[in-house]
Amino acid sequence: MKTLIIILSLSLLNIFAGCFKAYDNTYTVVNNTSKQVKIIGFDLKYKWGIYSETIDIQPNSKFIIQKNNETRQPQGIFVVEWIDSVNIIFDNKRIIKYRCNSVQGQDLCDDMRNILNYYKYYEQVKGEHESTYTYTITEADYESADTIK
Repeated sequence: MKTLIIILSLSLLNIFAGCFKAYDNTYTVVNNTSKQVKIIGFDLKYKWGIYSETIDIQPNSKFIIQKNNETRQPQGIFVVEWIDSVNIIFDNKRIIKYRCNSVQGQDLCDDMRNILNYYKYYEQVKGEHESTYTYTITEADYESADTIK
């Protein structure tokens, strides 16, 4: 009998949880190159250049992260919110450096291709409570990147 009560209770909780939809955003970084891509986030403005987070993306692959607005998760591709500088490294041979005067997504950064401008990504609304933001790294990005010396 106890087992039946527990199963029914869990079933009811699952039904009620489905009624309260959290607003979710999905952030995707697509690597459309034949190069290994490493995205390294830093905090230069507030934490004196402290390394914060690295995202590795295989050639012709993607990185996906989901964020829940209801729990006040920082939006964008990084787990932490204080990222204000990013290095995108291709096969440890070329690099693109992006900086922002504020933390990710809170202010328009100088370069429109800046990966920190998550609200400038390609956006697709999937439903009343879901949006997908996609940033694509291309061969043109690789070609325009600086050579690492």
